[in-house]
Amino acid sequence: MKSMRTFLVYLPYLGREFLQPVNYLIAAGIGLLILTLQGSSPFASIVPYLVPVFVQALSKSYVKFSGRHRDMLLSLPERRSDPAFLLDSDGTILLAAGKTKAEFRERGIGHLADLFDREGQARVMRCVEEGDEECGPVECYSPPYDKWYEVKTGKSEDCYTILVWLEDVSQRRQLDEKLSKIRDFSDDLMSDLSELVEDDTSFDRLAGLMLNLGYQGVFIAAATEEGLEGRIYKRSGKERVLPGDSSRQDPAASTDGVKISGSVHISNDSEAPIWLSRRQGRLFYDQVGLGGSSGKIYTEEEFRRVYPFDERVVQFIGSPIRNFINYHEGEVSIIAFNLNRTIGSGDLLAMEVLVNSARSVSSLLSLASENERKFLQSVTGLCAAAEYSDEITGMHILRVNEYSRLLAEKVGMAKKGQSHIGQVAAMHDIGKVAIPHLIKLERAFTPQERREMEMHTIYGAQIIEKMMTCCAATEPRLAMAYEIALNHHQMWNGGGYPPIVDHSGRRGNVSSKTRGDYDSMRPARGAEIPLTARIVGLADTYDALRSARQYKPGMSHEKAAEIIRLDDRSGLKGSDRFGPDLIELFNEHHKKFAEIYAQMQE
Repeated sequence: MKSMRTFLVYLPYLGREFLQPVNYLIAAGIGLLILTLQGSSPFASIVPYLVPVFVQALSKSYVKFSGRHRDMLLSLPERRSDPAFLLDSDGTILLAAGKTKAEFRERGIGHLADLFDREGQARVMRCVEEGDEECGPVECYSPPYDKWYEVKTGKSEDCYTILVWLEDVSQRRQLDEKLSKIRDFSDDLMSDLSELVEDDTSFDRLAGLMLNLGYQGVFIAAATEEGLEGRIYKRSGKERVLPGDSSRQDPAASTDGVKISGSVHISNDSEAPIWLSRRQGRLFYDQVGLGGSSGKIYTEEEFRRVYPFDERVVQFIGSPIRNFINYHEGEVSIIAFNLNRTIGSGDLLAMEVLVNSARSVSSLLSLASENERKFLQSVTGLCAAAEYSDEITGMHILRVNEYSRLLAEKVGMAKKGQSHIGQVAAMHDIGKVAIPHLIKLERAFTPQERREMEMHTIYGAQIIEKMMTCCAATEPRLAMAYEIALNHHQMWNGGGYPPIVDHSGRRGNVSSKTRGDYDSMRPARGAEIPLTARIVGLADTYDALRSARQYKPGMSHEKAAEIIRLDDRSGLKGSDRFGPDLIELFNEHHKKFAEIYAQMQE
């Protein structure tokens, strides 16, 4: 059976040889020669003419039949879309066939320098010179093709002729570049996690990255009980306002070249394509005229009918949607529109990685936010406990935080430092929990009582130090709170308390609870005092002057500001107490202090 199939395959080869005119011309010449050599007439017999025909047909057809697979293999370089050609040692292209030949002729490519940039040409020639019979691969960019190729070469036996074949790796490089950007995006988010807890811009950053990857617009939403809630992003252009409910008609914002819509709600019963990934449990994409996850090819009209995009999305993007890709993970759903090229496998993988990264960051943010909430609850509770017997309100705690945050910003502190001091400034008097019997005295302190009261700064530092020992890693906010608690009553001129600097000018041991152990030291002064402590000292003083207590009325802003600049009760200048830099800033921004005090009342 197999022999019969082989014979049937062979027959067309034989038939084609009988149809070749050249075979009959050769046979006629051979027959004529045979008859002439025999001394016969050219027409004496037909046999010398017929035999060569059959011999040629049978032999040629058999050779072609037996070599049919090799011939097909050898035709591969002519058929392949990526170029393959022969080169000499000077870089001149000697021979190209098939598609390569046609394209080289069309693009005017006759030398390696016409195909690759200078760096790519040098890589190939260096590989040829240094390599053995085969060399590569090396990756090179081809300007005429606008593609990246992986180049492999092989030398002939005489080493003068070089076989070169290329493989298009542009998509792989694009995917590598995308994944690299996604990795950098994730790394940046992780490093900024503490800032994102306070101001979550992770979706904004994610949208910016996707727009940079070539999409015209992106809709990122989070799942709620009622549906999906999110915003649309596109490149900055003409500002639009979303139609619909007045509560959702927020003007489109713009940041870093990206236009951001107001909040958009997609209900659970909507047929909008952003639900496709969730309902089908997989990544979903489609594109006009090319097909996608649906397995169908749609015209533009059919595409719009099959995929009823929300009108607010279409209006905001500002042009018809011709392709989209949709994926979700956890509560995060993303649909990206109008990629500036055909959606390929690399785009699908990049979308999956992006959404998973967004999901991971979202989960971490939730955990970090919960930890932050617990941290602030603990700090606020401790501060409230410390101030409880002093009849100082919770709003005093919050106001001191805000004054301190303001001064930190104006002095040029980093954003993270501003945030931290705005959370822990109020821990400055936490040491008062150790001296409740002194807080509510309605008379002046005796000298001994004053010495004991001054120890509340050291008690506070010791309490915070114990809190820090509970952490495996140093908590920067507690480290800042430690410095504030210990130093907030130190003065620029050295007249503050308690004495904590030894004879060598270094901070002494502050682990003792006995006041007498510090008598051999002096207070800190000038630059020895941490800036954070001076900031909180000024903030606390201002609010204490403004606030009414059972033993004094509250002062006006003007009077409090006047005392901070120059205390008429003691003759102490503010520059001597808090430092000239902070007094200068206070003078410039003191009205902001008044605004904070007015806004943050009980």
